[in-house]
Amino acid sequence: MDLLTDESHKLINLQQKQIETIQLIEEHITQLIYQNKLYNNIRLDFGEIIESVLDRAAVLSCNLNNKGSQLEFQAEILDESGITPSADDGHIYRKLLCIAFDIAVFSAYLDKSFIHFVFHDGVFESFDHRKKQCLLHEIRKHCNNGLQQIITVIESDLPPNKDEKQLVFSSDEIIRVLHDQGDNGRLFHMDSW
Repeated sequence: MDLLTDESHKLINLQQKQIETIQLIEEHITQLIYQNKLYNNIRLDFGEIIESVLDRAAVLSCNLNNKGSQLEFQAEILDESGITPSADDGHIYRKLLCIAFDIAVFSAYLDKSFIHFVFHDGVFESFDHRKKQCLLHEIRKHCNNGLQQIITVIESDLPPNKDEKQLVFSSDEIIRVLHDQGDNGRLFHMDSW
């Protein structure tokens, strides 16, 4: 019985050491991350993209997971009082958070040996026209800064231009128009299988 009690005490001591170690790691990571210029640039750019598209604030944070074994990023859209509303759980908002995060991360690495393009499929699906226009403005702004963005768009999802006519991309913005009327409309101009 003494052996069981002794082993139980050892386990409790190890669990306490684990908790203390995780707390030290969290403190160290918090200091490193929040003093990191690159991470701060990503957070600022992310917030600016969300603010531009939704006219609402957003916050990007980084913490250790529950096990204390890896970093997890969390992005949230805030309401006027700085609280996370349930709206950011919706598909459209989650999609926008992912797009903004991708653009912010890849833009932060433009001056480094890193990937300089990002791909988003169906980028305008489900957004209202004003949000589509604002998102397109952000995409173009970051393209002008050097980030190559590859997006897919269904013609019916295009936002209207300022005259309320369907937006038309310039010829230098369109790389490929895909359609079902022959091999020329296929991505690699190959015969179907």
